[in-house]
Amino acid sequence: MTRISFIPMLVSAVVLASSALAQDKSGVGYGGAYVQLKPIMTPVVGPGGQVTFEALTIRLILDAGERERGGCFSVPMVHEKIVMHLYKNKPTMADLVGQRSEVLAKQLLEVAIAATDKGYYSDVKIIDQGQLQLEAKKSTEKGKAASTPAEQLENKSKTLTSQCQ
Repeated sequence: MTRISFIPMLVSAVVLASSALAQDKSGVGYGGAYVQLKPIMTPVVGPGGQVTFEALTIRLILDAGERERGGCFSVPMVHEKIVMHLYKNKPTMADLVGQRSEVLAKQLLEVAIAATDKGYYSDVKIIDQGQLQLEAKKSTEKGKAASTPAEQLENKSKTLTSQCQ
């Protein structure tokens, strides 16, 4: 009677799985291209309760695959729901920077998911004006075709942004 040991096979399966995760930390199906919404003039509560308006630029990260198209067509409705949420809750200036902006982004993702109820979006990013200027400067300096997957995804995102508004 021969004894077959499954331990070496189990160890090799675990090693393969961990190396695959190490190579791709973003995961499969956890978002792809983004749609950048038009800037929203957000009411911001300042010191003393004074309300001012700040431009807020938001990117909706679309779920990769078949839901991308539905997410694209839902962008105007989601944009409106986000505007209504911001006007109702009136964030403070501190909510727009640092870790508190990440909390606000998670709230906006919940608003986007509730508006569509389909799971079209995997993330929401709040983009500051400095980053937008840097990206605009980079795009004007480059004159060649996209060669890396990141550049191709960026080009796709720009195309979707113009189509999904």
